[in-house]
Amino acid sequence: MKCEWVRENIVLHVYGELADDARHELEQHIARCADCALELKAEQNFHALLSQDRAEEPTPNLLASSRMRLQEALETAEQGSFWSRLAFDPANWLRQISFSPALASAILILGFAGGVGTTYKLYGSRNPQSLTPVATTTSNGTPVEASISGIDSVTPVPGTDQVTIKYNTVNTQEAQGSLNDQKIQQLLLFAARNKW
Repeated sequence: MKCEWVRENIVLHVYGELADDARHELEQHIARCADCALELKAEQNFHALLSQDRAEEPTPNLLASSRMRLQEALETAEQGSFWSRLAFDPANWLRQISFSPALASAILILGFAGGVGTTYKLYGSRNPQSLTPVATTTSNGTPVEASISGIDSVTPVPGTDQVTIKYNTVNTQEAQGSLNDQKIQQLLLFAARNKW
């Protein structure tokens, strides 16, 4: 044990504030080290000298006059209004808690809960049918490309310039017509892009 540590903890030993294991080590060191033993003796003498001179008790007149002045000061002090005592000052509140990790966690949880609640409010009440397209064909009978989920087959009609195309929307449909027909051209274009 080093003498420096002993000198730092002698005061704690004199006042009885040192832990038992540290006290035992300090006493063992003092038994071997004359310099530290002199330091302990000097500290004990100083402590005894201080405990001889106790502070004087205040006189009853001093106590009475002090209490009267305090009472007068309390009676004449301006009280804050009801609203100023109830006012919530968020800046002062945040300064006091210094953005502790608990506050950060609470803000994160509140934000997450707000996002989930908003999402549920926006999308939770919709039924699945409202998410499907309303119109699957245009006014001339051509299917809207967004309503076509895939092409099942393209079959040319032998001996003509006709083709038969089976395509899926919500259910499988079939269209037949000339290669010059706009509806057939759109379906062939969709089939070429998606390589059914």
